[in-house]
Amino acid sequence: MSVLSPYRVVGSHDFAQNSSSISQQGTETGSLPFNSILDFVSEVYLKEPELLLGNDALWTFVNFAGEDHTNFQTLVAFLNMLSTLASSHEGASKVHELLQGKAFRSIGWSTLFECLTIYDEKFKQSLQTAGAMLPEIQEGDAKALVAYLNVLKKVVENGNPIERKNWFPDIEPLFKLLSYENVPPYLKGALRNAIATFIHVSPVLKDSIWTFLEQYDLPVVVGPEAQGSPSMGTQ
Repeated sequence: MSVLSPYRVVGSHDFAQNSSSISQQGTETGSLPFNSILDFVSEVYLKEPELLLGNDALWTFVNFAGEDHTNFQTLVAFLNMLSTLASSHEGASKVHELLQGKAFRSIGWSTLFECLTIYDEKFKQSLQTAGAMLPEIQEGDAKALVAYLNVLKKVVENGNPIERKNWFPDIEPLFKLLSYENVPPYLKGALRNAIATFIHVSPVLKDSIWTFLEQYDLPVVVGPEAQGSPSMGTQ
């Protein structure tokens, strides 16, 4: 997986097949202090969200912390921090802007949507090859995608109701992996949760969700409390 390859599990065949166990252990251990800092920042702003207001120093740190991740553990910790920071109108707008622009070389909304599309294309190619088995999604990729999707969900949930209507005009990539049996259930769950968040953003996006559910032949459950809103059942 070329898009998220720097963030795969240390020790996987294609990411570190030539690395010794000592160097692998060192890489994992080296990421722990940085992850702890990111977790600490998340805890602080989860308990004191009002500290986000006008906090330029925080966003300077976020810009610094988002650069040059060499494994998926630090990437996931960084994205988890962004999820926490996106728990308010101001935070959601800031996080959306960061991931929409070019603040980071390898982290952004485009990375999320491109990765989903590339895996879909990869699976389609396998299905067209007689006797070929569907390739597995690398654990690092799957966990990074879940972390991205959690950020997406928070940003859409807490974004300004007027501004967020135009933030994600094309959400089709979120549907592309839901029909494949080899996609981990926890990743499918994160995809469904992210999709469900868009239902109340605008009538246009709600209609798009129905269209894509039909297009990809995905099961839908509509309960009496849903008031016409689609809910994707498990597969």
